Amino acid sequence: MMRSVQYFLSCIKLRGMILFGGIFIILSFAQKVSYAQIETGSFDFEGHHRNYMVYLPNNYPGTINFPLVIYLHSYGWTAQQGMNYTLLHQVADTSGFIVVYPSAINNWNSGIGEGAGWQTPDVDDVGFINALIDTLSNHYSINLERIYACGFSNGGFMSYKLACQLSHRIAAIASVGGVISSGTADNCNPQHTMPVLQIHGTADGIVSLLYGTTDWYSVDQTLSYWTYVNGCVQVNTVLLPDLDPTDGCTVKKITYSNCSDESNVIFYKVINGGHSWPGAAADYSWAGNKTNDINAGVEILNFFNNYELVTSIEPTPSSTPGEFCLFQNYPNPFNTETTILYQLPELLNVKLVIYNLLGQSIAILKDEEQPAGNYSVQWDGKDDTGKQFHSGVYLYRLETMEFSEVKKLTLQR
Repeated sequence: MMRSVQYFLSCIKLRGMILFGGIFIILSFAQKVSYAQIETGSFDFEGHHRNYMVYLPNNYPGTINFPLVIYLHSYGWTAQQGMNYTLLHQVADTSGFIVVYPSAINNWNSGIGEGAGWQTPDVDDVGFINALIDTLSNHYSINLERIYACGFSNGGFMSYKLACQLSHRIAAIASVGGVISSGTADNCNPQHTMPVLQIHGTADGIVSLLYGTTDWYSVDQTLSYWTYVNGCVQVNTVLLPDLDPTDGCTVKKITYSNCSDESNVIFYKVINGGHSWPGAAADYSWAGNKTNDINAGVEILNFFNNYELVTSIEPTPSSTPGEFCLFQNYPNPFNTETTILYQLPELLNVKLVIYNLLGQSIAILKDEEQPAGNYSVQWDGKDDTGKQFHSGVYLYRLETMEFSEVKKLTLQR
């Protein structure tokens, strides 16, 4: 069952407290710090020796606190491979960011390991990243209000897990080719609205843009989840210039704005793009098309530059939505229960009805007057008499005197 989402609009800046949580950390550092180079480090965490690489930009003086980006590598890769592929540190060098490339124990425990197809180790990677932040802040000049997480593929999944479970330290996240897992979404409790940037190819054959699984959301469901959490009420789409006509791709930038605390959600939709990092140093035939119309590292760091960490002191009601919106249900497909989200800009009588593909009404979820606000309704796959329906595609429709919209959902028994 989905947790209830709260909006936190009364905020204060998180000042530089360092929390170790009783963790014993063994450090291994080079004797001399060399700027604009990779430094290596390691420490023991919960019985495992964990390694990472730190890139300090050329203008890092050691006396001014710099923002930190945590890059999380993809499934089956290493931190070194992720660095060589994305070249994120080269972008960070011109943008004034410190970048850390931590290594997973084979793969990140990002939530996808709940399915049989993508096994991940049973380790506390959220705790490891928390300890890593403490370690780095003790040895480098880091702005604790400007710590960000991003990743590719399974690293993108892990970024969403950090957004949910380490939000008191993470100011914003970005994911390329990864979405939020069902287990992460079911246990998500961010302490502040979370700015999110998503980059995904429409022809991604590893993590489909259109279809989720029982283990993770689709891209549309992931975006719907975070636009609801952040209270975004406006959307704008722009087709970006086709800078490389030979890459087989074009890019649309979709911006969800007018969000609480200005925590926007941005989606770079790479038309015909595969499972790849835009602007990466390598092309892989198995991954599909890689666009060069944008550079993922540039877009991510530009996005991060807009945000610093805030943490809530008191929950307050969300702001009034500016327009009608019916969001995609999640999870989808679902087995036992799914959640449907919608928003109303004014007081109206609302009908939310489930239909079969013949257009016959099978379940009335809402038929009442509701004030302006954000709403969440669950459906358990049963009709109004309690009869359970079989697997298949169904429709759900939100209707008022001023608005009507229909979306599809899939029930899998």
